[in-house]
Amino acid sequence: GEAKHIESDIIHIQQAPAQQLPLDNASIDTILFVRSFHHIPSDLMEQSLREAHRVLVPGGFAIFYEVGALNEETIDPTRSLIRLFHTPHGHNENEHHHMHVVDHAKAGRLLSHPGDQFEIIRNDPLPIANVFESADACIAESRSMGSHAKADRMEREKDRLVAFLEEHASKVDGVYHLRSDMRLFILRAV
Repeated sequence: GEAKHIESDIIHIQQAPAQQLPLDNASIDTILFVRSFHHIPSDLMEQSLREAHRVLVPGGFAIFYEVGALNEETIDPTRSLIRLFHTPHGHNENEHHHMHVVDHAKAGRLLSHPGDQFEIIRNDPLPIANVFESADACIAESRSMGSHAKADRMEREKDRLVAFLEEHASKVDGVYHLRSDMRLFILRAV
């Protein structure tokens, strides 16, 4: 859509598509994507990464909190999380789930191999934390809205995720740690 401008003495906010930023070349120090890069249409992800590079100063940082290089055929907790949180009301669950797994996979692969415009500073796994609190809140909200079938489905997905984590993850101080889940990617523009 059209860029929106909000001004203050210290903050300048613009809303624009990631593949077409209304910013000058080499004009900003840092770009932050928090669980959002996979929402860019897959055919525009590479263009969006090039656009991030264009607006960053040399040595500037692009920071991403995303799923790692997920194999689309691998059954891992990310698939359960996607199914649990990302199926809009009225959508075909299996089709929507597959679409998000494909988008997460492409985003993770691209960030793991960003090309020669970026140097990878960090590509670190992050623990799953508070996911069950978030799941419980979504389930309670669905039940309060009378969507009992959706809440039941979410409960099953949560149980599936718990079973997977109990079998495949280590637990330290109540937090599950996995080798291939959410990752912190820090890229530096070269």
